[in-house]
Amino acid sequence: MPVVYPAWQPEMSDVTSTILTLTLTSRVRAAPSATPAAEKMSSRIESMTSLFAGPDGIFWTLILLYAILSLVSLVQSRRELSEGEEMERAVDDDWDLPWQTKDWMTLYGLIGMAYEDETMYTPFRRQYIRSIQQRYQLPTRSQLRMLLETGIIPLFIQDGGISTEQRRHWCWSSTFPFIKLSRFEQAKRRACFEFLIPRPERPEVARFFKILGYNQWRYGVQMRTCNQIHNRETVDAWEEPAGPYDNTSFPLSIGAESTLEPMLPILPDKPLDMARSDTINGLEWYVKDNITRTLPLLHFWDVCIFRVEAGHWGPAELDSFILGCAEKAGLNYRWPVDVARRKAIKELERRGLATKVD
Repeated sequence: MPVVYPAWQPEMSDVTSTILTLTLTSRVRAAPSATPAAEKMSSRIESMTSLFAGPDGIFWTLILLYAILSLVSLVQSRRELSEGEEMERAVDDDWDLPWQTKDWMTLYGLIGMAYEDETMYTPFRRQYIRSIQQRYQLPTRSQLRMLLETGIIPLFIQDGGISTEQRRHWCWSSTFPFIKLSRFEQAKRRACFEFLIPRPERPEVARFFKILGYNQWRYGVQMRTCNQIHNRETVDAWEEPAGPYDNTSFPLSIGAESTLEPMLPILPDKPLDMARSDTINGLEWYVKDNITRTLPLLHFWDVCIFRVEAGHWGPAELDSFILGCAEKAGLNYRWPVDVARRKAIKELERRGLATKVD
């Protein structure tokens, strides 16, 4: 009986090798003016495609498929991230509406709710008010809530002393390499507090500034009065004892930073946050996209932005100091948090957004 051999079945590696060889080499050799250089390139291509033949062919085929799938997945992830950002911008447009209120009590209520809930939309830049959000509900930091009740809007705060903090959690990014790693800091810091007071023409605000300037701890005090409509600004500072530091080269923090927390103790120290400029920033600095019109009450009225700094590395919480000065100056508790919150919730309900913060 004749022997019947089974039909030859090409392996996946043979198919891949054949396709790559025929595709790449045929294009080189079919050139109208083939040269020795082209022939040499063709031989190199054949040697490269030989990787997909033999016992290791399946391995290299899987590697190639993995690379292709990874590229496709990366492109898809970036597309989804871009679509998510577009949806977020659309949501932001809806959330801008409550902040355009013309009622001060409602505005203070929205600000208080944004300080309590880090996920709530706010037109203020996160990189600044996050420092307020991290402290606002702590039992030991009730001064921030009380300051808001007096009409003082905290914008940024940094406590003095030595500490280790996680400044950023890892997250996806829309730009290469499409991911941001966590970042840790171990540093000594100078206390700094930046805040805003609307309608600085009031006599109690003038008394407040005077009390700040004559503080016994020699905290540096600067202020900037601005009106966005009339483009009118006034910058002022206490010369003595406003500046316990000689110049702006005195950093706000010195230490080490790394994506790996255990590496912090062995890394060299360097300035992490340089001193603020001689001229304090205006309102647009603290608002997203520098668009102050998203906050009409602060855009159309005169506002005064204060910055208070300590001239040493020791522990200090400036919100307590500022609250004491506000009480001495007669800044009354006109904006109770609970009342303001109820007004803000009513405004959110009117806009159909209340369920998103309940």
